[in-house]
Amino acid sequence: MQGTCIEENGFTGVAVRTCSQAGVWEDITTPCQKKQPPCPAFRGYQSRTDWPETVAGKNATGSCTLGYQPAPGSDGPIRFCDANGNWTAEVINDCVVGTCRQMRSKSMSIDVLTRRVAK
Repeated sequence: MQGTCIEENGFTGVAVRTCSQAGVWEDITTPCQKKQPPCPAFRGYQSRTDWPETVAGKNATGSCTLGYQPAPGSDGPIRFCDANGNWTAEVINDCVVGTCRQMRSKSMSIDVLTRRVAK
């Protein structure tokens, strides 16, 4: 006999139990697994990174907030959502303060410098 685990109660999977020839239920061979909550979306982590909601046990790729950019040579910051649905503190390739390149126009040349905004 098999039964579907009830997701609304926080479980996932299919439980299987067999009735022996003696008419006795045997132990469940594939018990339901507790469904882990995802890591919640988090905007403005350390004022520089936004994280999407992420499935527990997976890595997330964040996006840099205004004034920040991905670390040189990276595709963006990465952070792990642990099995309990909690963000880990470590961020790989965290966002760095953005820099603007020199802008030129026909009438003038403007140097744009990076500045940090005090919070």
